[in-house]
Amino acid sequence: MISASFGFHAPFDPKGWKMQFGFKGLKAALHIPWPWIPNREGGNSSIFHISGKQGELIEEAVIETKEWLYGAEAEVVARNIEPREARSPAMSHADTNGT
Repeated sequence: MISASFGFHAPFDPKGWKMQFGFKGLKAALHIPWPWIPNREGGNSSIFHISGKQGELIEEAVIETKEWLYGAEAEVVARNIEPREARSPAMSHADTNGT
């Protein structure tokens, strides 16, 4: 049996919207400070695995992005003009449309 709660937190931040995603179980939690927005100019993002009882950091997974976000998106478009749909891990038309 899995018992979990999901949370979405998007408070107003004067510097822009700050979105956070959390997944909390009985023994631990995951915290993703920027779930849908990777670093726009490249760099590192993190996912934090946190102890549920003590709230201590168990592990930090660092995701490194070397490309600028819009440059990476333009590359995906350029590589997929003829097939008209990018392959996974890019989103399919069905995923984009929610079907």
